[in-house]
Amino acid sequence: MNIYLLKNDPHQYKTLDYNKYEKAFQTKDKTLLARLRNDPFESIGLSDVWEEGQACFTKTYPSSSQVPDISVWGTFLLLNRKAYEALKDQISDDVEFLPIQVDGQAFTFANVLSFCREDMVKTTFDSETNELNTLFFDGTDLNRKIVFKSKLEGCLNLYATETLMNLCNNHGLNGIHFERDLVNFFVD
Repeated sequence: MNIYLLKNDPHQYKTLDYNKYEKAFQTKDKTLLARLRNDPFESIGLSDVWEEGQACFTKTYPSSSQVPDISVWGTFLLLNRKAYEALKDQISDDVEFLPIQVDGQAFTFANVLSFCREDMVKTTFDSETNELNTLFFDGTDLNRKIVFKSKLEGCLNLYATETLMNLCNNHGLNGIHFERDLVNFFVD
């Protein structure tokens, strides 16, 4: 089964401008701030503290003129209505859905809660920096997962099986790139 690192295409698509910590800073709520910061690692979800916020798309490059159907925002997928309807039933075991308004339109965050175990036999590290050279996932833990995070990688990125790529292709969803090199974190 092919696994992919999910990446935005900021050269073609606009990117989300949103501060999920804004309410915590405004109200000086340290508990909420800690909850938001720790969620990528703890994956207990945010639905009980989530309030629908206002966000906007911005152009990262002069060429980024399109609004994506689906994009990556930290450990969230941002889905427009078309993407949400196409993916909700298939990814619901891996995510929680949270509402957000973007440029006055209803979007949905899919907060990815699932992890996949790494294959520590195949995964390699740089001997000097201890950074990942390669990243592999345990095939037995991939059953029924479509989108997930890696604890070993630090919960900074999202990964997906070929199922998500096929769903995006079949439904004409644009905005993300499916990278085969799981440690190529840079935008091309």
